[in-house]
Amino acid sequence: MFNGSTTHGKPFPRKIEANPTRPGAIRITYASAAIQWRTAIKIAVDALAGIEAVIRGEEPIFYFEYPCHSPDEQRWFMMHIRPLDQNVLKHFVITHQNITERKLAEQRVEEMAVLDGLTGIANRRHFDDFLKTEWRRALRLGHPVSIALLDIDHFKPYNDNYGHVAGDECLRRVGKTLKHFSRRPGDLVARYGGEEFAIILGDTGKEVACQLAEEIRAAILALDIHHEYATRAKCVTVSIGVATLRPDAQSDMSPLDLINAADQALFEAKDRGRNRVCVQNGPTGNIST
Repeated sequence: MFNGSTTHGKPFPRKIEANPTRPGAIRITYASAAIQWRTAIKIAVDALAGIEAVIRGEEPIFYFEYPCHSPDEQRWFMMHIRPLDQNVLKHFVITHQNITERKLAEQRVEEMAVLDGLTGIANRRHFDDFLKTEWRRALRLGHPVSIALLDIDHFKPYNDNYGHVAGDECLRRVGKTLKHFSRRPGDLVARYGGEEFAIILGDTGKEVACQLAEEIRAAILALDIHHEYATRAKCVTVSIGVATLRPDAQSDMSPLDLINAADQALFEAKDRGRNRVCVQNGPTGNIST
């Protein structure tokens, strides 16, 4: 497995493997939706190497999948090269097949595996994987990682009195609002479970994380989703717990410690009256509003 990069700084996987259905053949698969010019050059170099291998007789056949996107649409093609013997002369046939429909279908399947079907943001599985990756990056670079856990206040009476259709729409609107706060490659907004959401903030200290959490609380309040059964605001509000840790190779801290710290802060935010932000000062420190 080799890595390049996309324009968003995320991994660009490239897989080279033997083709199980065609003995002796090599298959190179590029899986990405956006490539930089240097990656396009790498594709051209790999294609040339494969063509030359077939011409020299080192491989009986060569083909690979590659992206060829335009500003308006995504397209993928598969290139084949094979020898064509005609008497004494030896010729080679190169073809390019449009495989866009299959690749788009594969993308949809991949998205379904990492996105929450109701809100369209990341699901719990993707959250867990992303946090592990961000934790390792922070450990390597010495950066802090922050998490904000938020819970919709009094969501059960909202669901019970307005119905599940209204409850689902409320979750969608909250999820859509949260998307605006995931601005960098190290940030991720996810549905954590039920009416609970989570935000990973890579390379973000406590002060900035708390400021963003307060902006989120205010943004949800500004949606003005009517909630007659809320105790005070009469509209949908959220309680938020924030925690920040700096991974240290000399300690036994893990991503779970960060989640537990944010969860304790969230519990405190609810206990202090809801519709507020609380922060956990360290993995076992005191909690402040």
